[in-house]
Amino acid sequence: MTDKDIVIIAGPLLAIIILMVAITSRTMDKQAKILFSIIANIVFVVSVLYHGFIGSDLVMFLLTLCLLDFCVIKRIRMGNDIDEKLYKLWHDDPKNWKLWIFYYNPRDKRVFPPKRYFPGMGWTVNFANADSVLVMMVMIVLIVLIMNALPWFNQPVITH
Repeated sequence: MTDKDIVIIAGPLLAIIILMVAITSRTMDKQAKILFSIIANIVFVVSVLYHGFIGSDLVMFLLTLCLLDFCVIKRIRMGNDIDEKLYKLWHDDPKNWKLWIFYYNPRDKRVFPPKRYFPGMGWTVNFANADSVLVMMVMIVLIVLIMNALPWFNQPVITH
């Protein structure tokens, strides 16, 4: 595995993690969220350009970045307008959980609400929020495209 392969995996994943921190943080002010977004953009663009993507691959990565930025900007503009008690009430309401694991609440505008069980251990997708589903789908597509772009992912593990 070359340095370019490591950078193209680690760069976008680090950028997504930085953006998720900015999106989901309740204590971070708007300026800090914008700073995190700018840092994530720089990490993302530098890793993609360092790898040498051109043409349609570059367009795909930049569109992904624009989508993630859209979610961050929407989250920053939304602010903390809803009380934490209301979020907890929604989160604990069994009617908002389909099949006990899928969160579905059209009133909740968070892109990534906390998980139902062990809420401090991560986030889930609000399937009633189109932005949340879109971000999840883009992350899945991005992972699949990165895996297919790297030749060592396509090599068989066991050879005879």
